[in-house]
Amino acid sequence: MKTLATIIFALCSSYGYCQTVTKYYDDHGHEVAAEKAVYYTTCIKDGNLYQCTSYWKDNNTLKGKAAYTDAALTAPDGTLVTYDRKGRLEDSIFYEDGTLDFSYRYYPNGQVAVHYHLPYGKKEGVTETFDENGKKINNFIMSREAEFKGGEGAWLAYIKKSTDKDLALSRDKNGAVPGVEIEFIIDEEGQVTNPKITRSSGHKNIDKDALRVIADSPKWNPAISYNKPIRVNKVQTVTYDVPANN
Repeated sequence: MKTLATIIFALCSSYGYCQTVTKYYDDHGHEVAAEKAVYYTTCIKDGNLYQCTSYWKDNNTLKGKAAYTDAALTAPDGTLVTYDRKGRLEDSIFYEDGTLDFSYRYYPNGQVAVHYHLPYGKKEGVTETFDENGKKINNFIMSREAEFKGGEGAWLAYIKKSTDKDLALSRDKNGAVPGVEIEFIIDEEGQVTNPKITRSSGHKNIDKDALRVIADSPKWNPAISYNKPIRVNKVQTVTYDVPANN
């Protein structure tokens, strides 16, 4: 559902000719080369709306359809639907005047997992959740971000404590201490995996140490979506203290 809003839309010329644009994405919604894609999407402008359709690349089955009222694809209009690789309906969501009116999330067997609706005249919606047999579930977690045990403060304290204090460090030409930006995955078990540098410090020893710190992270509390743990991407900048006279 969220990834549909990141897809590029079609551009129409003043003569009414519309060029359909196709883009390719991985399973995190990041744009990638066609050979690495998990799904692809085409969009075209239709009057005041942007009509977008996504397909799973491995079998070309329908992944989702939605219409948007804005060029940035942030304001859905009408029904948005998504499907799994086997063509089974996953989500059916209806927007009216930019507001989420009601939505359904389905199990593979077709049973409703989550039903949300906004009662007429109310500002707060009502969410009901069910198991695969249709029995109502209490204490259902709709969505929760991954969290380091102890919170953000504990995570930053771990990084500061774990960096190598004996590295030969130096400030750059602007007097700043280079940081290392690292992207990593927190899997369904809360394990940190696949750390990679997205912005180097310019120093191999610093980059290597920062990768080690992230890779050695203790387990996190995993992210939750629709009451199930999910994999999520995180980005962290690791910085190093350098004495002012260096």
